[in-house]
Amino acid sequence: MTRPLVVSATLATLLAGRAVAAQTPCNHLISGRTALVHGNQHAFIVQAPVGWVPTFATGAPAAFHREHETWRDGRAVMYVNTATVDSGDAKPPEQVIREDSSRFADGSPSLRVESLPPVRTMDGREALVRRFLSQETGNLEIVAYVRERTVTPMIVLSARTQAAYDSALASFYALVHSYEFITSDIKLTDSLPCGLTRQ
Repeated sequence: MTRPLVVSATLATLLAGRAVAAQTPCNHLISGRTALVHGNQHAFIVQAPVGWVPTFATGAPAAFHREHETWRDGRAVMYVNTATVDSGDAKPPEQVIREDSSRFADGSPSLRVESLPPVRTMDGREALVRRFLSQETGNLEIVAYVRERTVTPMIVLSARTQAAYDSALASFYALVHSYEFITSDIKLTDSLPCGLTRQ
């Protein structure tokens, strides 16, 4: 799994005219309400829903919290992650879902996983949707797994309570809908600029 945290000069040129732009070769991935996620053979953007702001969070290429809250204390937060393999061909979303379900179940024996209707992104990609409910922690998560050839993007809403989940659900679907794949024509070298590293 790669979690690159920089916007390269090449991508800045590629995205000229879009809502995302890099001011320096090592500018982070946020411009206004838009976040760019890129790694080996993938680049895509998502846009913060109204009332939400993009932020930085360890281990997530893009993260969002409500205005007047923070990533740390938000009752509900959203983030984006990616699943890739060394060959450059993505795991199918169904495989990522199975792996996520197994990992979550290890820490939550009473975990319930519910299949929800798939949704379409802005550029017409299909996203499979699953809801994870843990009685041990009380947390609720809903995850959209987008089908791409070179990466499986995962768009996540994590909430501490049912009320927080319910109030953020429309924003989650807005974030999923904003997804737009840019290109798979990207190769990352072993060294990233400005001393940043892949996690």
